[in-house]
Amino acid sequence: MSIERVRLAEDLLSFAQLAPKAGSDQELVQAFMDRVRPWGVTYAATCVMSDKDRNFKVGPKFGTFNAAWADVYFREQLYRHDPVMDFALTAETGEYWDETFKPDRLSKGAQKVLAFAADFGAKDGYMIPVPIFNGDVMIVSYQGERLERHPDVEAVFRGLAIYFGTEGQRRIVKQKMRSGEFSGLTTRQLQILHLAALGLRNQDIADELGISFKTVVYHLGKARERLGARNTKEAIAIVHATPDNLFAQ
Repeated sequence: MSIERVRLAEDLLSFAQLAPKAGSDQELVQAFMDRVRPWGVTYAATCVMSDKDRNFKVGPKFGTFNAAWADVYFREQLYRHDPVMDFALTAETGEYWDETFKPDRLSKGAQKVLAFAADFGAKDGYMIPVPIFNGDVMIVSYQGERLERHPDVEAVFRGLAIYFGTEGQRRIVKQKMRSGEFSGLTTRQLQILHLAALGLRNQDIADELGISFKTVVYHLGKARERLGARNTKEAIAIVHATPDNLFAQ
């Protein structure tokens, strides 16, 4: 194994160990950028970009952002013609931007998007779709003037993206809990979610707590609403996404 491959392997392993233990968002982002910046990366961020049916959406964002480019991108709705986004909504693996489409076959709208990106320092990029627990697709995106093209570097881009993206999203949920955004769950709602997490069906929960089936359904609905979850499994996953979670209170 060459020295370069040893360095890449150490970068990936050390970040995998650091990510869940980072003392702050800044520490996590800095550690991540320290590992990818030598390979031409200027900005790297993660964002939930599509739902379980691959419909475009913009969810929680985490990382280092090219703020000027993001402002133009969303204000001008450039995602409507973005060839890279077309790839992100359908692909199952990561690719460099210029490998996701054939430049000579791009529409005028797509060419405009790439020209804008280049003007804002995003001439090159690498995008990785990462499915998350509720079926949504999280995108981890690297941007820069020119990213390194090497199979070993690409492999590390993929590995780092998984740890960075999932840890970044977990921290977003954790911050919402600490801020009180998820604090409106009642004791009964927590009880019912806890029993649901143990695998009990709604009728079993009703029998366990001595309440009606309809009451269980009502409390689960209120808990899902408060957590912004589409179903009970997602509500449980949100609560369990952070160590100091609501079950511990």
